[in-house]
Amino acid sequence: IGDKAKPVVAGLNAIFEFEITSKIEKYDILIGLGINDLYGNRLITPFSKHTNNSFHIKKGLNRIVCEIEKFPLKPSTYNLEVYVGTENEVYDYYDKGLSMDVEIIGNNNLLNIPDNTQGSFIINQKWV
Repeated sequence: IGDKAKPVVAGLNAIFEFEITSKIEKYDILIGLGINDLYGNRLITPFSKHTNNSFHIKKGLNRIVCEIEKFPLKPSTYNLEVYVGTENEVYDYYDKGLSMDVEIIGNNNLLNIPDNTQGSFIINQKWV
């Protein structure tokens, strides 16, 4: 894990790829990603357990991908935490110094981003 993840574009699909190098083969591995604001508040937790997904990790390099449709966080910098383990055992937990930026690129239907007094999320809404 490096210090900085690639930027994510607000409102578009976001892909998080995890590369796990393992010395052992193990079944039923869960992967979690904590996304926190700069004050340490947890905003969202994509976690394979929440979608009943576990993984078979083989010896060597493993790649696991999580896709989040229409990424809901506003442009800012966020701190990340990564969990790799089972229901009962933590194999790796990384919570120091990893961050990512959320950006807006061009016009992706996000013309009026709420300021910080109006929360951290961009929600899909329809007014009629």
